[in-house]
Amino acid sequence: MKSIAEKISKIIYGAVILTAMLSVYNSVLFAGNAQIIPGGTDFALGIYKKMAAEGGNVLISPFCITGPFAVSYYGARGATEIEIGRVFGFGGRERVLKDWFQGTPASIEARGRSGAFKFSTADGIWIDSVTVLDPGFVSTVKNEGRAAVDNADFASDPEGSREKINEWVAGRTGGMIRGFLAPGSVRKGTRMVVASAVYFSGEWADRFDPGRTTRARFWITPSKSGMVDMMNRRGHVGYYEAADFTAVSIPYKGEGLSMVVILPKKKAGLAAVEKKLSAATWRGMIDGFERKDADLYLPRFRSDFSASLKRPLVKMGMAAAFGMKADFSGMARDLYIGDALHRACISVDEKGTEASSATGLVYMKKNGGGRKVFRADHPFLYAVFDGVTGSILFIGRFSYPAR
Repeated sequence: MKSIAEKISKIIYGAVILTAMLSVYNSVLFAGNAQIIPGGTDFALGIYKKMAAEGGNVLISPFCITGPFAVSYYGARGATEIEIGRVFGFGGRERVLKDWFQGTPASIEARGRSGAFKFSTADGIWIDSVTVLDPGFVSTVKNEGRAAVDNADFASDPEGSREKINEWVAGRTGGMIRGFLAPGSVRKGTRMVVASAVYFSGEWADRFDPGRTTRARFWITPSKSGMVDMMNRRGHVGYYEAADFTAVSIPYKGEGLSMVVILPKKKAGLAAVEKKLSAATWRGMIDGFERKDADLYLPRFRSDFSASLKRPLVKMGMAAAFGMKADFSGMARDLYIGDALHRACISVDEKGTEASSATGLVYMKKNGGGRKVFRADHPFLYAVFDGVTGSILFIGRFSYPAR
């Protein structure tokens, strides 16, 4: 039977660093918190699976995604509140801001003050001059949520407002995320932007020796490979073995933080492992890690991923917030979320890990958002209608041009 060291020392074929790479033994760090937000891990793995279905490299921070939706949840009502709460696993509107912003982030930030690692979170709201925020909402997000509330001139200077928000994001992500909001993402019809930013920098508890890093083959598929800079070190890690994958937990300096790497036993086995992954299997893995001596190989890599979260969140059951039936009357009237934008960056090397993320919710006014475009360039139905008597005088269908 192969030793634990031999199993780990295989070049990491099809390796996956799930979610946002970092975990604590009680919860997935950038993936919600199973203790404070009961459904946090369910949401983290659920949104990861939706994004991973597109293929290729994926990097998201469910932790960062949760922030602006926690703010929005407090101002949501009716079906909008119910759907957001169900998707994110929020336990109740009146407590979620205090539990979320004063729970997990504060705990991690406090542990980082020793200098072992750096971790920071920030939340901001930018509102135009014509939209009136509910005073109670403003007081709560400022005092309980520690969110900054600022003005923005979206109507007359959307590009200037976009750059203002981007500067805020860059300053709170260690400069890793610049130009977060792309040109055109903020328009004259924008009424409000709610954003969160997360930054982490940590050193390995046991560093990799750069002298041991070599060029090595990485199997993209069972028959296709590429070359990577493969780091190597020998020492203790958390080790877990399941029927179809093995996993390691590589600790950072400080208390609780580690990188979890899940490696399918088959080169093409990642999709099957992802499909089976659930909050229960994640918890079983975290609880099942055992300290083992290992010969560990891990690629040195960088990843920068950005995407709209609108479609995956709608598929997860959160349609109301993105449509004309949205109800955010607890913070302002006649608003809906036009888009939810996300970007995450990570750098992993012999010293440790630097990672950052930003999420922005772009709120629009219902039935607004600028000029509508109606381009009848495919088959349509038409009618001549008398509004006084209610009579349809003519009705027809135009399917193709007359010859």
